[in-house]
This record gives sequence, structure tokens and C-alpha cells, in this order.
Amino acid sequence: MDGATTLERVAEGYRMPRPIGRHLDCPPKIYEIMLKCWDSEPHNRPTFSYLLTFFDDYATETEEHYRPPDDE
Repeated sequence: MDGATTLERVAEGYRMPRPIGRHLDCPPKIYEIMLKCWDSEPHNRPTFSYLLTFFDDYATETEEHYRPPDDE
């Protein structure tokens, strides 16, 4: 997709789907925050302060569940 088409699609509301990879899928909570960051209305987007708190809390919540990919 070229740049002009990308801008047009984003303006129409397109957002990339939740990344799903070979070894690690994007967690739904992370994807939800990604979508909020891509909101077309700037005042609806999370602040950097909110993101810092969100990711700090998320890291604490999921720390015991972390497991590196098998090929590392």
C-alpha cells in the first residue's frame, strides 16, 4: 500500500489488526491501548503519563507469566 492510500485508509478509520506472530502474539490489552493511541481525535488519545503508568502496571501484572520465545 502506498503512502497516499495509507493516509486515505487511516482517515476512513482503518487500523491494523492485532499483530499475531510466529512466537508471540500481541496481548489484547496492549492492542486496546494501541487503538486508543490511534484515535482520530487527539483529546481521546492517552497521555504519555497514562501510558507510562499503564505499561508499568502491565509489566507488574504479567511478570510471572513471561517466557522468552523458544528460539532464543
